[in-house]
Amino acid sequence: MRRDDLRPAVFGTATRDRVLIRLALSENGLHVRELARQIESSANAVHRVVIALERAGVVVSRPVGTTRIVLLNRRWYGAVELRALLERLVAAYPEVGERARTFRERPRRIGKPP
Repeated sequence: MRRDDLRPAVFGTATRDRVLIRLALSENGLHVRELARQIESSANAVHRVVIALERAGVVVSRPVGTTRIVLLNRRWYGAVELRALLERLVAAYPEVGERARTFRERPRRIGKPP
């Protein structure tokens, strides 16, 4: 039995919960493949979740080069409360929080030693 089966999904499915939590922990958003890698899910499943959330207005996307960056919609009427709830739900999905803490969003300076 997977650990996700033991946790009730607050937003319908565990994948949807993890997508929203990871987006709440991101400053600049993530593209779908990186988001899928971060939450350890398939890109197709994450893409379907993102489309559904985008139709509901909870998330927005913007093109950056050839990729589409997804982030929480700050103009959505419940955005502040949703972000607060998602930040508290990190305790239910510690693996998502740990990956978010170790993920570097800004580029590294050229020539900087490891």
